[in-house]
Amino acid sequence: MDHTRLLPPVFYFLTATVIFFIGMQRTRRLSRISFASLHIAAIVIFFRLLGRVSSYFSLPLEVVAFLVGWSIHTSGNLLFEKQEIPQQLLLRPWEERVRTVILLWTDFRVMQTSQANPKAGSRIGGTSNHRERLKFGAQKGIHAVILLILHRWATQYTTTWLGSLAIVPHDFSPTHQGLLPWSLEEEVLALRSVYATQWVWRTYFLLTAWHDIFAILFVSILGWSNETDWPSLYPSSIFRAYSLRRFWGVFWHRLHVAPFARFTPSRLKSLGPVNNAVRTLWIFLLSALCHGAVNWVVYY
Repeated sequence: MDHTRLLPPVFYFLTATVIFFIGMQRTRRLSRISFASLHIAAIVIFFRLLGRVSSYFSLPLEVVAFLVGWSIHTSGNLLFEKQEIPQQLLLRPWEERVRTVILLWTDFRVMQTSQANPKAGSRIGGTSNHRERLKFGAQKGIHAVILLILHRWATQYTTTWLGSLAIVPHDFSPTHQGLLPWSLEEEVLALRSVYATQWVWRTYFLLTAWHDIFAILFVSILGWSNETDWPSLYPSSIFRAYSLRRFWGVFWHRLHVAPFARFTPSRLKSLGPVNNAVRTLWIFLLSALCHGAVNWVVYY
């Protein structure tokens, strides 16, 4: 496998990241917009190049979706975020500025943590003692390992189960993708049950596992954040996602509401039941555009 094909998209990804790092330290509006334009241009080129190698490396859809969400978050930060890095921070050592921008870069849920938006005169870094950080890292590490074991078991079991069934290509035809099962045979019910649940589990597993890994990195290893800055990625148990509507409302939808809120017109942000419904529809429209961008990268 020729991994050198990844060099062009990786180069533009790093270029977009450097532009974000520089742009987030600009205090003038025009300068921020200029860097945002360069950032978006680098992202577009990155996704165009990534699409050329996605099939070669079999990139999962979840990875591309995460990168699209990252680009929405960073672009919104540069374009619309009014809470800029304080001027006092620009006078501090270079490594402290790097920490702050990286924490802003990873604050997908826009939690406005004290570490991502430090007050003037405060020092960046976690305040927990060494033992608490180690305990936090151990808990997150055990959680990530359990998820990995469950994922490997579920993948092997599903592969073995489906491999034992007499499944033919015709079972995947559009005529067999209706709302109700076209048959009560085991093969039909097995396919529908797997495809109805595997994408929910994969999304939950991948995002939660990587969230645990980054929490260990920033809290236990680097000591840049506190435990409270890395709460559970999903506020509820996965068992509450027993339907498509609840999965979107309880889990997935809440993850991208904050980044999309920056792109929501101010008229829709006012209170009222009508505006709430329109605002929700607007968020789903932006989500649909992101899904279209993912399909463009992977299948174009």
